[in-house]
Amino acid sequence: MRHLFITLLLGIIFSSAYAQPLRYKIKLINAEGELIKEFNGRADSLKFQKIVNSEYKKVVKRGYVLASVTISETDSLQKAIILKQKAYLWGKFNINFVPEALLSRVGYHKNQFDNKLVNTKVLGDLMIKIIEESDKTGYPFALVRLDSVVISKEKISAILMYSSGQKIKYGALELENEFIKSKYLESYLEIKENTTFNSIKINEISKKINNLSYAKIKSLPQIRFENKSCKVALKVIPVKANKVDAMIGLAPNQIDNSKLLATGYINLDLQNLFRSGKSLTFNWRQFGVQSQMLKAMYNHTNLFRSVINLKGEIDLFKQDTSFVNRNFYINIGYDAANYTINFTSSFISSRLLSITNSTGINNLDLIDFNGQYYGVSFVKNELDNTINPRKGWSLSTMMNLGAKNILNTSFVPSKVYDSLKIQSLQGNFQLASDIAIPINKLFIAYSKIQLGSVITNGELFNNDLIRLGGVNSIRGFNELEIYSSTYTLVQVEGRLLLGESSRLFGFVDWAYSENKVANNNDTFLGIGAGLLLDTSSGAFQLVYAVGKSSKQSLSLAESKIHIGYVARF
Repeated sequence: MRHLFITLLLGIIFSSAYAQPLRYKIKLINAEGELIKEFNGRADSLKFQKIVNSEYKKVVKRGYVLASVTISETDSLQKAIILKQKAYLWGKFNINFVPEALLSRVGYHKNQFDNKLVNTKVLGDLMIKIIEESDKTGYPFALVRLDSVVISKEKISAILMYSSGQKIKYGALELENEFIKSKYLESYLEIKENTTFNSIKINEISKKINNLSYAKIKSLPQIRFENKSCKVALKVIPVKANKVDAMIGLAPNQIDNSKLLATGYINLDLQNLFRSGKSLTFNWRQFGVQSQMLKAMYNHTNLFRSVINLKGEIDLFKQDTSFVNRNFYINIGYDAANYTINFTSSFISSRLLSITNSTGINNLDLIDFNGQYYGVSFVKNELDNTINPRKGWSLSTMMNLGAKNILNTSFVPSKVYDSLKIQSLQGNFQLASDIAIPINKLFIAYSKIQLGSVITNGELFNNDLIRLGGVNSIRGFNELEIYSSTYTLVQVEGRLLLGESSRLFGFVDWAYSENKVANNNDTFLGIGAGLLLDTSSGAFQLVYAVGKSSKQSLSLAESKIHIGYVARF
């Protein structure tokens, strides 16, 4: 034991001495032996090697392809001499063996080579791009190399040889478990039979399958090349993804203080209908006295075996006895491995349900209108898990713009319309970003930032505005009680992971909201804790929160409790 201790001690002493920074001197000398530049500093031997290597690469990239390095070392000094030798120009650089269409796609420029200094990085990048482009267009066995290299005086001539190899197309997809139709999966993965091989699509297979809520890849794809064909074999297992989701919320009743206000929702989510990835969702929410919201959405994936998805959605939103909004959406979109893009057309019809108290435009907060909008949305997801992410980030953005037409109604005095802009341009913008940072194996710091705004060159009304509040936005407040024309929401959570889909968490929500209709603004703070517990049949969720704003004190009497359960089948 004593000898082992002495050995370890000596090893530490010598390794520390080895790592001590020493003075170094690097000289850059031209072919005539003249000193061009000198570098001085202090570094350990490893860092010194990296500095010398970096300077050497710079010299070679400038055309001094025969440059050499000599390194020496004493007890107190590290020395390196980089001898540049001669700089070489490209003489005849023959690229006639590479197809012109391929050269065009990789961005080849003749002026990078003709009588220019030999730059090994430019040459290497060109060769890599040629191979990668070939790999994406059906030629995974393409070869590129330099041939007939001739060095004459100060010029280098060479021929860039290219061989494409056989063109490869996809064969029929082989599935071990056909709970998904193979034809659908071919379309979704963009590896349809008899279409051109693309290595990028092959590399994306595992990620795209794991993006599906109802499927999980069991092992890496098996790729075989046979008779000009690429055959892909997949082992995919089903995941319980159909869900019935319900939550009940209890909060103080602002109308009758002696009673509690019961809120909640029921969601039905059916996935992989007809074994072809299609989905149907149904959402109902009770968020206030006589206030309800209903959504129904159908997603038809890979329309006509293309990469295009077609989605239709109907939303009904009723605010007590004030108004009802009916929204109809049609989305055309594309799902890639880590992003989704959608183009949207929507029609919105808003109607009053009772007489307003307005006598003029200054106190008019509701109106009948129709709106036709067109927009685009983009989602990029780099989170490693959709339910309990441990690391990664996501970004989503949505914007739409269109025409809004105000309609006459018997609920509003006719004289009010004289001062209104009947037709206007109106739009909506929203941005959201999530980030998960692992502190250790069990503790995760999670944050979400949301921004949103309604813009118009006419007048805004309460039935135009974004609605916030509740368990899915600003916790500690009643469901959708906040009317906002512009808002910023920041949510921060500390999560203790209890399993792959279970966690204990504490949170702080902060938001700033501006309401141009009421001409006011406010800040909101929500604090609380919760539990998400996953079982074999479903997930149980409990959230307790208190909130503070200019109209609500931070009090246990104003606390909100949300209890939910998600059943999977």
